[in-house]
Amino acid sequence: MSNEIQIDKISKRVDGKNILQNVNMNIEKGDTIGFFDMGDGAKSVLFQILCGELTPDSGKVYFRGEQLGKFSETPTDVGIAIHPMGFIKEFNGYKNLKYIAGINGNVEDREIYEAMKTVGLKPESRTKVGEFSTRMLQKLSIAQAIMERQDIIIFDELFSKENNKNHRELCKILRLLKKQNITILLTSDKKEFIEKICDKGYMIQDGGIKENFIKQEMVEEKLIEDKIINEEKREEVKQSCNLKFNSL
Repeated sequence: MSNEIQIDKISKRVDGKNILQNVNMNIEKGDTIGFFDMGDGAKSVLFQILCGELTPDSGKVYFRGEQLGKFSETPTDVGIAIHPMGFIKEFNGYKNLKYIAGINGNVEDREIYEAMKTVGLKPESRTKVGEFSTRMLQKLSIAQAIMERQDIIIFDELFSKENNKNHRELCKILRLLKKQNITILLTSDKKEFIEKICDKGYMIQDGGIKENFIKQEMVEEKLIEDKIINEEKREEVKQSCNLKFNSL
């Protein structure tokens, strides 16, 4: 497998503190990786560096061999969603995405519709974003990140307020993205959420990235669960088709 992202000896001080110290990591295509920290904001500092919003004091970041910030900016096929997203409260979900899509001018209406349906939102809904629940805002943020069909998606602080009720639903959405071999990086304050969805999970502590805490048996359990979910989905589609046929 090829490296999508290479983090090479990154260090960063914030407010006089060593938040990141000589951090190294190779991220391969199709990886789903979660990060959490000890409350010092280290995971978000790392993500801001990956997004080009912060410059490391030392070290380099490479996207597919191209050095970030020297020879190129963050690649256009990287989708970024942060919490909170700056959505326009007076617009509905579709109009917000349409407005954002207009900035780059390379997203068709069909792609906006598909992104919203993928996360379980109704493009035709007139509900204003100002009336959205936290779960709906999370879904809209995911739709915004995927509507341009990016190969790498970065979610920073988007999953810090998830609860048990929408935990399973968010996992399903992210697993759909994993099936497309998309590289996903996310942060969360809940270790159990990372364990549930990610292939690898890392704590950033004392400036360094600790050993992957997701064991192989946990990955295998997720594969089994994915198979069950896929079977349930196929059965839902089959039943839906039968109902339509019987109504003719």
